[in-house]
Amino acid sequence: MGFLTGASVDTASPPPRLFFPSPCGSTAAFAATPVTPMAAATSAAAAVVATRAVARARGAAAAAIDGGAPLCRAASRLAAARGGWVSVGQRPRWVAHGGRRRLAAAATASRPTAALAGGRAETPDAAARNADPDAVAVIVGASRGVGLAMTQALSGRFKGKIFAACRDPDSAGALQALWQFNPSRLNIVRADVTCEASLAAVAKTIGPRIDLAINTVGVLHDPATAAAAKDRQSTAVAGMPETAIARLDPAWFARSVAVNTLGPLLVAKHLAPALAIYASSSASSRRNGPPERRRSVLATLSARVGSIADNRIGGWYSYRVSKAGQNQATRTLAIELGRRGVIVVGLHPGTVETDLSAPFRRNVPEGKLFAVDDAAVRLLDVIDSLDAEADAGTLLAYDGTTIPF
Repeated sequence: MGFLTGASVDTASPPPRLFFPSPCGSTAAFAATPVTPMAAATSAAAAVVATRAVARARGAAAAAIDGGAPLCRAASRLAAARGGWVSVGQRPRWVAHGGRRRLAAAATASRPTAALAGGRAETPDAAARNADPDAVAVIVGASRGVGLAMTQALSGRFKGKIFAACRDPDSAGALQALWQFNPSRLNIVRADVTCEASLAAVAKTIGPRIDLAINTVGVLHDPATAAAAKDRQSTAVAGMPETAIARLDPAWFARSVAVNTLGPLLVAKHLAPALAIYASSSASSRRNGPPERRRSVLATLSARVGSIADNRIGGWYSYRVSKAGQNQATRTLAIELGRRGVIVVGLHPGTVETDLSAPFRRNVPEGKLFAVDDAAVRLLDVIDSLDAEADAGTLLAYDGTTIPF
């Protein structure tokens, strides 16, 4: 497949495809027209109106990458400037002056790992998984925030194929830009964790093997829903965490559970067959010789506020309850899927500079608000340090410490 290597394009084999399984209600999948990176770049460039805003954004992106900033951050600036997806390297004139080499390096560079608690380090299984060109990873919620940053960071340390799933690939500008620098290994797929048909289609597209699956999807607030509730002058405050029981909105509570609790279960339901390394959960299946693959991992982003033991200030009913339910789901899945060689774990990323945390950063202690790219590396380091016996079914913080349920 065509891919960027340094400053050249390898077109010795057929160009890659973008897979966009069809929307909810159908399990049919289709492949978009194959494009090479430079063909996509040229086509996109022809469609861009040369406004001053885009020019400024393009310059800022170039400067950011020259300074070592992550590709996803720079690409996001470009996408926001023109209201659609733009490849960071879309302008042939800009790429020709050494830009492609810098951009490709930024897209695939592996950042230094962070120190984890308790002497945690990369396990032999994780090292083998990351080095295996036949391994398969899936990131659900890959179009922005932590999911996008984890997709970029994973492409630097993981040598296999990556499926990046999001609700609307057509508007995922930064993810589309990242694809241009990993087209031979990165596949973009459409998935909605509240739509089971879309998850079934994704599972069919991926195939029979998954070594690592990460679900980053979650909902804490929704400004649009909150604004609508305010217009209705409702006593309940839909779309925002509740500070008192009087503010509980049944519809918002149900949506929180659908995304934060049921969503991870549906992801597990459809990806579990490919994650499993044993033919069945029976003891005889595990005894009869070594498995064909090393243990796989199913990780889901959770939150400390879902911990019942750690709840000391109350409030946030919808989010707390939905995340507590997710933690119970993690423990239960770990028991069942652990019998088939899958390590299931919950991850707490801390407070990260994303849209999800934006309204709630005012009281975050100094040093506890993490840049999204740093958070992504920390979480991947925790995943690479997982112990099948000690960590399965637990909730682990970004530093590798265990959070009580």
